[in-house]
Amino acid sequence: MNILILFAPSFAAIVLLIVHSYFFRGLRITLNFFVFAFIWAFLKESHTPSQAYSYLKLYEFLNRDLSLALSYFTATIGWVFTLYISWSMAEKIIGRIISFQKKIFPTLFVCSAVIISISYSIETTAINIGWWKWNIDHQTFKDLFIGGYSLRALEAWLFFTMVFLAAFFLIECSKYRDADWKSIFIVLPFIYSWAILRIGPREPSVFREITAVIVYLIAPLIFSSFLSPLSFKYGKIEQGIFEKQKKSSLILKEFPSLIVLFMLLVVACIDLFILKSYILLISAIPVIFVMLLSIKKIPFYIVFILSSFILFLGKEKMIIPTLPAIVVFVFWVVNIFKIHFLNKESVNVEKQCIQ
Repeated sequence: MNILILFAPSFAAIVLLIVHSYFFRGLRITLNFFVFAFIWAFLKESHTPSQAYSYLKLYEFLNRDLSLALSYFTATIGWVFTLYISWSMAEKIIGRIISFQKKIFPTLFVCSAVIISISYSIETTAINIGWWKWNIDHQTFKDLFIGGYSLRALEAWLFFTMVFLAAFFLIECSKYRDADWKSIFIVLPFIYSWAILRIGPREPSVFREITAVIVYLIAPLIFSSFLSPLSFKYGKIEQGIFEKQKKSSLILKEFPSLIVLFMLLVVACIDLFILKSYILLISAIPVIFVMLLSIKKIPFYIVFILSSFILFLGKEKMIIPTLPAIVVFVFWVVNIFKIHFLNKESVNVEKQCIQ
């Protein structure tokens, strides 16, 4: 099946997301985000062989009827789509938790869960339908995945997207946006290559790569998410546009969610009617949880109960599908503790003042 089936809807989705970004984030953020995301993604795709493992081609496109440039461009559009969707959906989800709303690092943490969810769904379908294949793969923790998805794909998607979002948030959406030295955060997108080279030789090693992910990405993200007070800070123009659009058209406001739903339907149709593989639908479950968690009218506890039930039935195969709910559950519990603790402290302070 031709990979061009991805191009048309992805390109249309990007246009709609640019419109959403303009009305809710302003011209400056929209222009900077999509221009630099496109450049970053295109360089990544067109220079895949020259990354951390310079002599290894990690994956390749299998459609020989298309030019390599068109394949790269299609993949680039997909990366930009993932970057913006993960930001928007994570923002909606974490925005429901008082203690962590509008905080940069908690949003990044939830972004990671959204990215893994999209990765699992897209990669599983793409691999099985023959759009591309991984030349170097991991069988480590293979019992966690289905359909040929692996730790290699998860790691590649996570590192590539997270380092870009972290750099962009700090440079453009934090209190450092007006600092003369903010460009120092540009080094963040190169942290993966540096981490691999720092830990050891360039030969692929599961232990070395997992260590790099934990030490250079997951551990700092967890630490910052719960201890850093750094909040999103927009310029006056961007903030003004955002405030004006709070009561705008519901459809415009929900563009990201509607696009995720459309993506889900496309993947499900391919899995069911073209590949005729019901088992591949498991890879769509994490995206469904992302959707459920982003809807304010659905209480968190309902999603958590549902995810617990699915995890109980599917055991290790359901760890990745329920990952978004697990990540949000941790923030939810910490939020409850903080509210209870802060309220208790406030009562004690008031009593002391009265005495």
